Amino acid sequence: MSRVRYLNLQTRRLSTLLKKDIHSLQPKDLTHESINHDDYDGLRKLIVELSNSSNPAKLKLYEHLIPTFGRYFQIQDSSFDNEMLKHLIDLNPGRVFTTAELFEKHANEKSNDLVNHVFDKLVKEYIEDTESEIDSVFAFFEQYGREMRLGQGDISAMLLTEMIKREDAKLIRRFFGTIDVNKEVCLEVAKHKLDSSWGRFAFIELVKQWFRIGAADIRPWVYEVTLRILNFNNNDLQNLVGANESESDEFATLSNDIINFINESKMDMEASNVYLRSLILEVCGIARDDLDATLRKYAHYEGFAPFGLESLKQSMVKIFAYQAIKHNKSIYVSTAEAIQPPETTISSLQLLIVLKSYFNADDGLELFNSYVSQVSDTVKEGKSQKGALTEAIILGFLVHNDREFATLIFDKAVEGQIILDELEITRIKKWFKAYSDSFIEKEDWEAHAKHMMKEQALQFIQNVGTAKLLALIPKESM
Repeated sequence: MSRVRYLNLQTRRLSTLLKKDIHSLQPKDLTHESINHDDYDGLRKLIVELSNSSNPAKLKLYEHLIPTFGRYFQIQDSSFDNEMLKHLIDLNPGRVFTTAELFEKHANEKSNDLVNHVFDKLVKEYIEDTESEIDSVFAFFEQYGREMRLGQGDISAMLLTEMIKREDAKLIRRFFGTIDVNKEVCLEVAKHKLDSSWGRFAFIELVKQWFRIGAADIRPWVYEVTLRILNFNNNDLQNLVGANESESDEFATLSNDIINFINESKMDMEASNVYLRSLILEVCGIARDDLDATLRKYAHYEGFAPFGLESLKQSMVKIFAYQAIKHNKSIYVSTAEAIQPPETTISSLQLLIVLKSYFNADDGLELFNSYVSQVSDTVKEGKSQKGALTEAIILGFLVHNDREFATLIFDKAVEGQIILDELEITRIKKWFKAYSDSFIEKEDWEAHAKHMMKEQALQFIQNVGTAKLLALIPKESM
């Protein structure tokens, strides 16, 4: 009999709370040891009362009343406010109802705050479960996107980071094509992923969408990185999306559109945008293989934007070296020599050594011998000036099909301590491997290997003096 009275006391104790002023109810009132939290009828009534109140401790009270999602099934037929629904959404493990289903079932007032709370939970579920699909995130955004506040917080960053991690081109494209993301937040993510293929792909997809709606808002360094990727890391992108013609056309179109915008806006004519001018010259002269357009552009820069002309001359040496080898025009050798900057640079010497060697190995060797004793052997980031020139002359002889002499130069460079760094030695050895590999498919220099080594030389020239993508980002933007 006393046990029955005790249970009745518990039940009445929870019911008694309904008699209190609902606005002054405190969490401590729910933690009294006599409270029977299995009094589901009292629980439902209390939740309804709280939902209709302005109690400042409402959320804490909900947390005490519904500590786990299991309690939901005792109150699912009740009416409750958005604060309770947000609490239930946070607790929901997703085994019976998805987050979106719970929202649709109980959201009477689909406020911006609630919509964003649901979206945050969907994103969290996608990130925490590597096997999950993102369709629910996109579907929810497509239906309620106008209420989203993706411009705030780090939701865009979280999603993009996860998509890059999952290496899904279609997903990244859908993300930028569907969701109105915070461009600056996504740029912050993508620029720190430029050392990966998927990071570069995300960077391009971001710029593609951004360019369509606000080309003038994009800073010069972003265009520089974009043009570099589109024109000189293009194979990288093609491998990710598949080498079909439409993809190639899309990348080429974006590059052309960006250059047209730069020309029209005269962004490249600003004194500080020296690298942008150099890059546009290299895009025209190397990526587009259009020497006439390059010369016109160079003359324009020389006349109207002469600041940083030495850098432009360096690019022109590279372009003429590339054009000479690609089209077998030895006449460009003297042009490349004539246009080089007044102060000889290591990059210019590398280009000229390979260029001269391609047409006459002795000319390349003469240039190498004239400078190798004058330059530094100090190694910085795995490279030294002596090593750079040695690499160029060895490639020059390999391109000239003289492995024997290239090997002799290498051996003497190592013995004479012209090159000491292991990374530098390893890098030079790769050219010998490239030479050997050029004969694998067909052991015929003239019919096959010569062409393969020519491509190696062109790639080398394209890369000489090229800074890493991260180096293009101003310090204040890092």
